[in-house]
Amino acid sequence: MSATACNSCAFFENTANTTGLCRANPPASQHESEIQAIWPVVKSDDWCGKFAKTFAAE
Repeated sequence: MSATACNSCAFFENTANTTGLCRANPPASQHESEIQAIWPVVKSDDWCGKFAKTFAAE
């Protein structure tokens, strides 16, 4: 598994064995659903260009 995979990212929230929520961006609107917005669901071994080991200091 890659060291830069979602499961190693500061923005990953584990929700199941192999999936989780990506918190790198705001949730996406769901216009035709009872749910107003949802965070992107990603696999723990997925990756993207926004990987971060830790959060930046505020």
